[in-house]
This record gives sequence, structure tokens and C-alpha cells, in this order.
Amino acid sequence: MSSDPTQSEQPTIRRKLAALLAADVAGYSRLMSLDEEETTRRLVEFRTVTDTLIAHHGGRIANTAGDSILAEFPSSVDAVRCAIEIQEALRTKNDGLPKEKILQFRIGINVGDVIEQGGDLLGDGINVAARLESIAEPGGICISEDVRNQIEGKLTLAIEFLGKQQLRNLRRPVAAYRVTGREPSRTRKASLFHQINLQNLKPLLALGTLIVALMALGALAWNQFQMAALLPADRGGAARTETQEPRTNAAPALREILRRESFKGNSYALIRTFGIKWTEAEAEARAMGGYLVSIGSQAENDFVLSLIEKEGSVWRTRDEGNRVQKFGPWIGLVQKEFSNEPKGGWVWSNGDKLTFENWFWHQPDNYGGVEHFGRFRQFSNQSGIKWDDARATSTANGFIVEFNQ
Repeated sequence: MSSDPTQSEQPTIRRKLAALLAADVAGYSRLMSLDEEETTRRLVEFRTVTDTLIAHHGGRIANTAGDSILAEFPSSVDAVRCAIEIQEALRTKNDGLPKEKILQFRIGINVGDVIEQGGDLLGDGINVAARLESIAEPGGICISEDVRNQIEGKLTLAIEFLGKQQLRNLRRPVAAYRVTGREPSRTRKASLFHQINLQNLKPLLALGTLIVALMALGALAWNQFQMAALLPADRGGAARTETQEPRTNAAPALREILRRESFKGNSYALIRTFGIKWTEAEAEARAMGGYLVSIGSQAENDFVLSLIEKEGSVWRTRDEGNRVQKFGPWIGLVQKEFSNEPKGGWVWSNGDKLTFENWFWHQPDNYGGVEHFGRFRQFSNQSGIKWDDARATSTANGFIVEFNQ
């Protein structure tokens, strides 16, 4: 008797324990009704940030549908860390927007036993995460008691107990907690309050007013300098209007496309800016329809160098007296979390494997244990322009976007 050929095609079913992160956009239908195209564009931009951070913290996206995300992590600590960074990153994306246009995710996190079938996840653990997400505030995080117990003593957070919640379609009440932020240092706060008494308040307030005024004047002057610096250069009497990036809500005056070139069928754009983090650069690259450049050969590396080496405005320079450090634009290199340091787990953000390398001889070094993103760099005591690893909080004055043709 012959066996059923379809049986071998059935996906394997297995159980496992996982930390589950569920997220979706608060008021998504309302935002779509106000401006469908703008909301869709910004959702794509925000999803690039969330997807990058999920991968960076060792997570895997198990399912997406419209504005929702379901991701699994190997531990509750990873899931909560990722959620906090997502909300902090997206908060900066919303800065300066009118209240009615703010796009915020709600996030719920649970840990539980799930069924995995062909990459899909099933089970009550997922339902709990989704229901916790539904009671989270816009821009907030809600976690289960099991997650709360697992992160205790491992993360320093301010957490508020919300009581036992009777969530929709769940038989038993679920103890829920709201993550309200990173816990401040109570010892430091108390000592500062003891140093200030009522007699000191008036001179402190006067000094604070003066400082605020000076900062405002400084910010105005700096903004005028930035705007002047980004005016199209007059080269031979012709303004380079074709290199100006289309105006968007994301600080258009602080972005400029300096060069557009093609190499072996793909096109590349060199973007100048005044300080941008790797995750923000990757998000903007995705919003433009591309990704941070993926370099697969010496020839491609040489081509990219030809775009940046003579464009001084995309380099940050730090004079240390005995040497000058130069930090170049971001590229698509990113290191997966829990990889063997310092050289393990490096991939390109578009999914390409690292088949070609151009690190300086002592890089990547994971200095301080927090350097997981790639950029170009020049060292005063070494020749050439090569790759260097940098931390998530580092900023660059430029990034290179690659577009598939």
C-alpha cells in the first residue's frame, strides 16, 4: 500500500516555551480615515524600526496582519527590553507632530507554552499577550505576572500592578502590570531634594530662566546655521535641485540627497544629515523604498567609497589633540544579539549574508560591550577608509541607501 504523499508535506507540530510580544497601532482606523497614504507610509517607516529592534534582541516575527505584530523571544528579559526600545524609538519619531497625527503602538507581553506549526504560533499564551496589548495605553507596555516574575532583579523598571483583569475570551482573570518606565535612582533623587531648601528656590529659578533663554537663542542660531548649510550649492551657476530629498514630516530641512549613482543594476543614494542613529537611518532608508547599503564585494565597496570619500559633510570629525578621529556614514551592517563577540552574527539589514569584509584590523571590537552597528571610519594612525562597529546611541552625519532595480 502506497503512503499518502501529502502526509510528508504536513508541517511539523511541536510545543515550546516562548516570550510573546503582541503590538498594534492605537486608533489605526481613525488615522487611516484621516490620511490613508500618509498613515501607510509612516506605518512602513515605523515597522522598519520595530522589525530591526526585534531582530536585534533575538526575536522572530511570527505573524503580521495590517497594523499588528506578533513576535517571539527566547526570554522575557529580551522581549521587555525590545518593547522599551521600540516605544522610546517611536516616541522620537512622533516628536513635533500634531496630536491627531501621532502614531503609537500598544504592546502586550506574555510568556507561555505555544504550539509551533510551519512557523506559525498557536495557543492561549498568544491570546493572553494580545489581550494585554488591548488594555495597554497608546505608547505603553502591559505585561503578565509570569513576565513580571521573570524580569524581577534583571531589569530596573518602574512597574505598576493593574490588578486581575477579566480579559475578553479568556476564562480566568489575568494579573496585569503596566511598565511605566525605567526606575529612577531614588538615592540620587533624595540627596538632591535634601540639598535644596525653600530659601534657595528663588536664585535657582532665576538661574534656570537665564539658562533656558540662552539655550533658546543657541538653538535658534544653530537652526539658522543648519538651514544655511543645507541650501543647494551653486556649482557652475546651477542649483542642484534634482538632489533635494522630497519634503516629508521627518525634518525635511535636515536631509539632503548629495549623490545618486548606479552600480551593476542597483542604484545608490548618499544622504547627508545632522546626526542620525543607525535604527533611524535604516527606517528612513526603508521609507524611501530601499535599505541601508549591503556590500558584497571589493568592487562594490570601492564604488561606495567613491561616493563618500570626498564628501566631507557626511563625516563627523573629532580632534583629540594628538590625533583626529573621523566617523563616516552608516551602512547596513547589524549584529544579531547573543552572537559570539566581537565578530559573530554580523549580517546585512536586508537579509544578505556577510560574504565580504572590510573591517579595520582591530575591528569589530565591541568596545564597552554595546557596539552592534556598522559604519565607515578613518583612523589617524591607519591608512584607508574601512568598516567600524558602533553603538546604538552613536550618530552619523550621513547614510547610504541602496535600491534594487
